[in-house]
Amino acid sequence: MTACGDAGRYLAALEYLYLKRTQVSDLEPLRDLVNLEALWLNHTQVSDIEPFRGLTALEYLALTGTQVPDLEPLRGLTSLQELPLNDTPVSDDQVAALKKALPKLTIFR
Repeated sequence: MTACGDAGRYLAALEYLYLKRTQVSDLEPLRDLVNLEALWLNHTQVSDIEPFRGLTALEYLALTGTQVPDLEPLRGLTSLQELPLNDTPVSDDQVAALKKALPKLTIFR
């Protein structure tokens, strides 16, 4: 399985989701999980986090070991408090831009 299927439609009230070390790569179905507060995506094939742009309740997002190169979709997530980014292709410039947009965010690298 490489997509989350129709999970977003049926799990709108979900607050925590643990997908660490799975084959998930397509996060588009999670776009509607507006109550999601914590998401673990460590060591997955994820590279595009655009679907998270509207997940304003998200407080914790683990991206360690993913292929995510662009943090721009997270800039409006003012509830985001912690973001592990170890072993990702994210540049220092991307991290600096996100820290500027979200000064209370703790980023682990």
